[in-house]
Amino acid sequence: MNIKKLLRTKGADVETVLPATPVLDAVRVLSGRNIGLLVVCDADRRVAGVFSERDLARALAVHGAQVLAKPVADIMTRDVSVCRISDDMEDVMDAMAKGRFRHMPVVHAGKLAGIVSSTDILNYLSEHASSEERLLFLSKIVWI
Repeated sequence: MNIKKLLRTKGADVETVLPATPVLDAVRVLSGRNIGLLVVCDADRRVAGVFSERDLARALAVHGAQVLAKPVADIMTRDVSVCRISDDMEDVMDAMAKGRFRHMPVVHAGKLAGIVSSTDILNYLSEHASSEERLLFLSKIVWI
């Protein structure tokens, strides 16, 4: 089961911001869309990083409210693991568990093609896999 199948089911829409976007504007997108993470892309949709609620909390703890005027690029997570649409869901879920993160941008030909979360994968398995396939999948995942 690869990521392409999951994206066909859940859709490939991703909320993004540019690196120069003010943090306050990015926070408004998070709040307005009721999501916890934005992918930060350049104008060509190449992934530059991610901006999450955790990034905001860390930056507020260090810099206070003035961080809201800074560009997202100043506080985003830059070292982002990405997957390809051809990657197997099992491998992606394993990477998320090992890396202790819940979301992974999906790239195709070097550009953002979607995003998957651990919940997306579990929901897909719940709806589309047999009981045996689910058990086999979950038995191979490294849970930390």
